[in-house]
Amino acid sequence: MNTRLIGIILIVLGATALAFEGYAYTTQEPVANADPKFTGVDPDGPIPVRPMLGIGALVGGVWFLSRARPLAPRRHPSSRLA
Repeated sequence: MNTRLIGIILIVLGATALAFEGYAYTTQEPVANADPKFTGVDPDGPIPVRPMLGIGALVGGVWFLSRARPLAPRRHPSSRLA
């Protein structure tokens, strides 16, 4: 894989992790099954994302970008020496 692409992906993931600081999900658990209708409770389960993971991803992305080879300049076809 291209190191430039890995660096960009890590920077985007690190910035997203720092911006949102985690996410929450909801599941439905049955309380009683005596009724034909479903009776349930929706407990929330937050999943925290540590800020150090986001910072580490940002630093890793910058490192990968610094290790990538520079892009070669494009040459115009008429600039070739014959």
